Amino acid sequence: MDVNIKKNILDLEYNKNLQHHNTIIVIISTYLIAIILALITKQIDYTSLKEFSILGVVTSLVIILNISLLIKFRERLKNIIEEIKNL
Repeated sequence: MDVNIKKNILDLEYNKNLQHHNTIIVIISTYLIAIILALITKQIDYTSLKEFSILGVVTSLVIILNISLLIKFRERLKNIIEEIKNL
């Protein structure tokens, strides 16, 4: 395969992964802001142990999933940059 074609394909893959990376950052930020606003406006009753524990479990799952995806996409971005440098 031609080097320029390979670089273009890697560039497209880099942009796709960068878009995923940025989307995950937006999702995490939006989720945290929504939770904070819900707590401030008392839409979530933090005195209720059941409601607050469900919120904690859901928040933990969302954050863990998104951070693991964020790490995966960040590593992939680094690998693509190395592949482009090696061409």
